[in-house]
Amino acid sequence: MDYYYFALAFFVLLTLYIPIFWAAGQFQDSSEGLKKGLICFMPVGLAVITFIEITGHDWGRVAANMGYLALGSLFLAIWEKSRNVASG
Repeated sequence: MDYYYFALAFFVLLTLYIPIFWAAGQFQDSSEGLKKGLICFMPVGLAVITFIEITGHDWGRVAANMGYLALGSLFLAIWEKSRNVASG
């Protein structure tokens, strides 16, 4: 059942990340296909959030898994940034 909450957290976190990164201007150089895909994903993410709320799932477990995912994405961003700096 833990993987279930991890999957729910993934959808919720991605749903929260998309508008944040869009507002920060991170998608300016992205392809049109990626932009359309992210826009089409938003209703799916909002449906997952609604599903969690309606079915009464434990938001604490979802939030804990979101923390793991956010920490992992931070490490990936730092690693990618260091690779770009090292290469030139």
